[in-house]
Parts: sequence; structure tokens; C-alpha cells
Amino acid sequence: TLRSSAVTAKVPILIYSARTEVADKVAGFKAGANDYIVKPAAPAELVVRIRAALHTEEQTLAYTVAIWGTKGGVGSTTIASNLALLLQSKTNKRVTLMDASAYGGTLGVVLNLAPMHTIADLLPRLDELDSELLSSVLSQHSSGVKVLLSMLWNENHTRIQSQEYERILSWLQAANDYVIVDTS
Repeated sequence: TLRSSAVTAKVPILIYSARTEVADKVAGFKAGANDYIVKPAAPAELVVRIRAALHTEEQTLAYTVAIWGTKGGVGSTTIASNLALLLQSKTNKRVTLMDASAYGGTLGVVLNLAPMHTIADLLPRLDELDSELLSSVLSQHSSGVKVLLSMLWNENHTRIQSQEYERILSWLQAANDYVIVDTS
């Protein structure tokens, strides 16, 4: 089930079982497990196997940083945008900046981006969400940073639910090396 969902397809799966038969191990690998560890295992072995599963190149999710301020106007948007621009220039990796303000976030203004698409374009199509759809709503900054803008003040939508943010963020994490979230 985890392998069939695009959001969890690359999540490492380790089986930790007391079953020692070869048939059980083979069944675990056929079911999609990355590793099969027989109980009891030494703590050092568990740590090494978990680290190995997490550090495989094809399964790495983006480093994610959320910037949050105690109130509006304290500079969290400035910090988030500067962090994204710095990461892009220093690492030359895939960096996406997400404006997680419910309405009228200011990342577009700070980065001088005309909002052609916003997160509102994704909401009615979350069941179809894939990397192509996600890419189509991201704005491109001249630095190379991609930006997912928040809904505009004049967009008439219901409030975004936390599980909707979670689904979008999962796709961003799978498609990038760094995701910076400017929270409201």
C-alpha cells in the first residue's frame, strides 16, 4: 500500500521481526521492504541499518525548514526568502519556498513575483496531485528558487485544512532538496 502511493512510494520500509525463516524474509522483500532485521538485534546494528535506509540517494526527502514569527511584521518572510535565496546560490540544488499564509501572503511581493498561480489552483485537484501539476503552479524566481504562493486576498476559497497543506508539502519534499516554509 505504501509503495502504491506517490507520496509514500520512496519512504524506506524496514521490517523488524522475530521470524527467521528465509521464506518470511523473502515475503517481506517481495512486499516492498528495503531491509529485514531479525529480532533481537543489537542497538548499534539497528542504528546502522536505519541510517543506511535513510541515506540512500533515491529515497532522500528534502530538508525542510519552517520559519514562524510570534506575530505579523517580525521579519519571518524576509528570513524565509533570504534563506531560500542563500541555499540556492550556495548549493545550486532544488529549492522551493512555500508561502503557508492562509490568505494574502507577502512572498510574491518580497520576491517581486507576479502571482500567475497560487496554492488555490491545487486545492480542487489534490486527488490528481503529481509532480507535473505541482510544477505548473510554482512561480520561478530569477535566482532559480521556485515559489508556491499563498492564496490572494481576493480569492474566494474556504480555509486550507492542515491535511491539504500536508499533502502539498509531501510532494514538495519529494521533488526538492530544500523546502523553506514561510508560515503565517
